[in-house]
Amino acid sequence: MSGAGLLAVELSFLTPWLLLGLAASAIPVVLHLLSSVRAQEVYFPTLRFLRLSMDKTARRRRLEHWLLLLVRSLLLALLALAVAQPVLKAAGGFWGDEGSPAVIVLDNSFSMSARSGQASRFELARREAGRLLGGEHRPSQAQLLLTNEQAPPTALTPKLSDLREQLDKAHVSGGQADIPEKLRQAAQLLQEQSSGHKVVYLLTDCQRLSFENRSALEDFRRRGVPLLVVDCSRGPVNNVGISELGVLGRRVVNQDLEVVATLVNSSPTEKLVHVSLSVDGQPAGEAAPVTLQKQGQSGCTALVRFELPLTAPGNHFGKVAIAESDDLSDDNIRGFALDASDRVPVLLVGPAGQAGGAGGSIGVLQLALDPWSGPWSLRLERQEISQFDAASLRGARAAFFADVPSFTRRQTDALRDFAANGGTVVFFTGPTVDADRYNTQLIQDVGLHGGLLPCRLEKPIGQVGLAASAVLASPNLDHPYLAGLYETASEYPPVLVQRYFQLAPGVGSFQTIFSLPGGLPLAAAKQFGQGRVVLFGTTAGMEWNNLARTPLLLSICGRICLEAGQSLGADQTYGMAQPVLIRPANAPGARALSVSLPDGTVADLGMSADSAGPFATFNQTAQSGLYRWNVAGSMLSGQPVTGCFAVNPDGAESDLSPADPAALAEALKPAQLFLGKTLEEAQQAAASAAAGTNYWDVLLEGAILLLVVESVLANRFRRSIDLVPSHLNPRLG
Repeated sequence: MSGAGLLAVELSFLTPWLLLGLAASAIPVVLHLLSSVRAQEVYFPTLRFLRLSMDKTARRRRLEHWLLLLVRSLLLALLALAVAQPVLKAAGGFWGDEGSPAVIVLDNSFSMSARSGQASRFELARREAGRLLGGEHRPSQAQLLLTNEQAPPTALTPKLSDLREQLDKAHVSGGQADIPEKLRQAAQLLQEQSSGHKVVYLLTDCQRLSFENRSALEDFRRRGVPLLVVDCSRGPVNNVGISELGVLGRRVVNQDLEVVATLVNSSPTEKLVHVSLSVDGQPAGEAAPVTLQKQGQSGCTALVRFELPLTAPGNHFGKVAIAESDDLSDDNIRGFALDASDRVPVLLVGPAGQAGGAGGSIGVLQLALDPWSGPWSLRLERQEISQFDAASLRGARAAFFADVPSFTRRQTDALRDFAANGGTVVFFTGPTVDADRYNTQLIQDVGLHGGLLPCRLEKPIGQVGLAASAVLASPNLDHPYLAGLYETASEYPPVLVQRYFQLAPGVGSFQTIFSLPGGLPLAAAKQFGQGRVVLFGTTAGMEWNNLARTPLLLSICGRICLEAGQSLGADQTYGMAQPVLIRPANAPGARALSVSLPDGTVADLGMSADSAGPFATFNQTAQSGLYRWNVAGSMLSGQPVTGCFAVNPDGAESDLSPADPAALAEALKPAQLFLGKTLEEAQQAAASAAAGTNYWDVLLEGAILLLVVESVLANRFRRSIDLVPSHLNPRLG
C-alpha cells in the first residue's frame, strides 16, 4: 500500500508458461520479411507519365500493409495473454493475513439506538466488533474508537481483552457522529505501525449526516488504508421523529405561548402520525393528526403548533410526543422546561393632584397597562410624584412617569439605582414638564452612563387644536417594541403629532422608536447599566397626538413591561452531554443539592457561590428526559427550593436517511472500500479483492474485436490492389 494514497497493485498469470505464445505475434513480421523480395526494375519509356501516380499509390499501400501487420501481431499477442489468464490484485494481499494491526471505529451516535429487528443498531455493531476481537482473524494489536468520544485516541495495544471490556461499557450518546474525522484518526494510528498490512473497520448504520465532513474523508482517502464497513441498518428505514422543539412567547403567566414541534419523516413511505402535548404531566388538548410525505419529497417535514397555557409562576415542564412507534422510539418524545415569572409588577407615577381623566396622560396609561379585569400579565400600582421614593420601586420591574414636572435629588438617585440594577424607566413628557430641570436632574446630576435620559429635552414645538397642523411620526419597525406587530409596514397605523419636545442626541448611543421628519427622534431608548430608560418627547394623553387612539400605545406599553420581566423567566432545556448550570433563586448560603435523573438515580452536588449567589454545574446529562433538583435544607415560604430541566438528543439524528454507497465509494477512490451487512460479508469482499480479478475474458473479447478489424482491413486492401490494371500490376504479371 502506497503511503501517498495511491493503490499499489500487482499482475500475475495463472498459466504463465502459456506466455510463450507471445512469440506468435512475430509470425506476421517474419512472413512479411520473407515475402519482401525486391523485383528487377525495367523502365518503359512510354509509361514514364504514369510514374508519379504509381509512386504515390505505392506509398499508400506500404502504410496499409504495416497497419494490417500491426493488427495481426496484436491479435496473436492478445490470444496468448488471454490463455495465460492474467490476474490483477492489490499488492501484498492485505486480507487473510492473521495478526494484521487494525483500528475499529464504532458508531455510537444517537441514530444507532434505532431498532433493527429485536436488537438496536448499536447492539448489532457491538456484537460484530466483539466477534472481530475474539474471532479467527483477530488482529495482533488494535484500538477501539467511539465516534462520539471526545478523548484523544491512544496507540494500538496487543491486549485485546482490554478492548473487549471497553466495548462492553460503550453506550449510545445523544449527538451526531463525525465518522470521517474518526477515520482520519484511525489512519494516523495505523501509520505508526511498521506492518504493511493494515485495515480500518467501521461499524455504523451508514447515516448520511455522519459522512458530511468531506475534508476529513479526503484526508483518509489519501492515506490509502483499506476500509471494511459493516452496515448495521438492516433493511428499510421506518422512522418519524421530532427534530426540533421550541417555545415562542414571553415566559410570564397569562401570556399566549406557543409550542412548535418540527417533525421529519425519513421513511421510504408516506406516514400518518398523531402528535400530542402534555404540560406538567397533564394532557393539553387533543392529539393532532399529521401526514408526512416519504423521505426526500416536499412535505417530508412538518410543523405542529400547540397553545401553551401558563397560569401559574414557577417551574413548568412539558413534552410533545408521537403516538405511533417506529424504529427510533427515543426521538418520538421531546421535552422542554422553563421558569415562568409571576405577573410583572409595574408602577405608574403622575403629577400631584392629577385625577387622571379618560383622555389625560395618567388615565390613558392606566388603561394601556391594565386594560381589563380578567387574567393579565401585569400588576399595576399608581402613585403621585409627591409620594414617590426608593421604597416605591421595591419589587417593581418597570416604572412609568406621566407628565411629571421634575424630580428631587433623592428621587433621581432612586431612579438611577433602579435602572442600573435591571429595571425599566419610562418617561412620557407633557404640558407640565420642565425641560431644563429634566436635563439638569436626569442627565447632568446623574453623570453615570452619560445621564439617565437617552436624549436632551429642547423647547416644545407645535400647536394643538383642530386648526393646527400635525407631523407624521415614522415607526422603527426593527425595534423590539414595534417589530412584528403587523405583517407589513403599510398596516401600521399612522401616528400624528401636533406638539412635542425636540429630542437632541446626548452622550452615548440610543435606539430610535419613533422619528420625526428630518430624522430627529420622537421617542428613544437606551441601555443604562443592566436596565433600560425610554423617553417619549410627547404626552401619552390625547392632547398633543393621536397615539392613544391607535393600538400601538397598548402594544408598546405591554412590550416594555414584559421585556422588563423577561429576565425572570428562562428556558431550562439542554442537549445531551451538555453541562447544565443550576442557580437556585432565593437560596442564600446553599451548599449542596441533589438531582434526580430520568432513570430514577440521584446525584448529589456541592455548590459554589459568586456575586450572583450559589450555583452548581451538572454534567451527567447522558440520558434524555426530565431532571429534577432540590436544594438541601433550603425553604421558600415553607416549601423546599426546587427546579427542573429537560435534556434532549440531537434533533438532526432523527433523519435516518442512508448515505449513497456509490457516492461514498467515489469519495474514497482510489482507497479500498469493502461494504457488507455483516463482518463476514465485508471480509469476503476484501478477500475477493485480495485474490484478484482474472481478465482473460476481457483479453479474449479484445482478440475477437481485432479479428473483425483484421478481416475488414484485409478485404479493403485486397480490393484496392485489384483495381490496378493487370498489365500494370506486378502481382498479376
